[in-house]
Amino acid sequence: LANSQANVKSIEAQIETQRADVQAARAGVDRAKAQLTEAELNMKRNKELFEQGIVSAAVRDTAQANYESAVAGVKVAEAQHVQAQARLRSMQANLEQGKAQVQQRRAAAEMAKVDLGHTTIYAPIDGTVVARNVDVGQTVAASFQAPTLFVIAQDLTKMLVYAKTDEADVGKIKVGATANFRVDSFPRDTFSGKVIQVRMNATMVQNVVTYDTIIEFDNPEQKLFPGMTAYVTIPIAEAKNVVKIPNGALRFKPDLSEDKLTEMAKKYNVPAEVLGVRSLAAAGGGRAMGAQAQGGDPGAGGEQRRNSGGTAMRRFGPQVVWKQTPNKELVPVLVRLGVTDYTFTELRQGDLKPGDELIIGQSLTGGQSSMGGGSRSPGMPGAGGPMGGVPGGMRR
Repeated sequence: LANSQANVKSIEAQIETQRADVQAARAGVDRAKAQLTEAELNMKRNKELFEQGIVSAAVRDTAQANYESAVAGVKVAEAQHVQAQARLRSMQANLEQGKAQVQQRRAAAEMAKVDLGHTTIYAPIDGTVVARNVDVGQTVAASFQAPTLFVIAQDLTKMLVYAKTDEADVGKIKVGATANFRVDSFPRDTFSGKVIQVRMNATMVQNVVTYDTIIEFDNPEQKLFPGMTAYVTIPIAEAKNVVKIPNGALRFKPDLSEDKLTEMAKKYNVPAEVLGVRSLAAAGGGRAMGAQAQGGDPGAGGEQRRNSGGTAMRRFGPQVVWKQTPNKELVPVLVRLGVTDYTFTELRQGDLKPGDELIIGQSLTGGQSSMGGGSRSPGMPGAGGPMGGVPGGMRR
């Protein structure tokens, strides 16, 4: 750009010089015309004097030659004048071209400034950089898809949890519901938030269909970081001032023969199929299934728990827990259940009261069976406070 501007200045100086040359050529034309006029008058005078015999023929011929030379001089001066004007016009054209080059170089300089500005990348928002994919000095090539240079968290005090919800549970989750979750970094802390969205786009992994549930929560101390694994619980039901049974008691099955189970079923008026008597259950299987379906409480969800594989298991209808009497006898108790939090389950109906000892395990000692329970608190039903459960639960 500076060179182009200097070239324009030089051409402007040359134009001024050429204009002076044009003026000088014009003056030369005027001088040649004056000489022509003088030579013409001198030729006419000498011709008249020659005719009168006053001057010789040589004088007449000299005057004639001077006249013709003056005519030629005028033509040369006019040609020089035209040539000077042409050079002036050429220099003026060069000046315009130089000015155009200056504008072109100025536009190129502005474009270079814009390109230089693009080499400095500014974040579109204020926030915290949580990931950087390039290093200083690394070449970044733009293509049809812009490369990701940084990942920026706009506000780490407001965060979201993306929870995978089983298809069996997604219908029970409503926008605005309260959700609680834990993280491995703070195992003793429980964090809470609200469900703001249940997305309809399903994800299938190994034939398991899940839906994304978005939970919004406050992180004022910025204890939680993006990418942490969260274990989420979304209560869908609540029971207050109820007797709750440990789920271990619901899973317990005594090591007794079918004859003994049949005898106890008759003694305590408990359906044999509920005690797990296979022969009777097989003979009347249709009636047993029907009784369970009719006796269940789908609204309450019956017993809902997870097996060792993590899948949700539901049992509708009556179930049996085993109570230990003060004289160390086993008594089957028919119960109907309500909501569960996978540790305890609500007792809705059954001959149990807080303080009763329930069997949750069995061990063999010296060839004789020994039932777990006794005064251990995990095996005892208690008066529960608020309790909620999520069928299928929330995985991270």
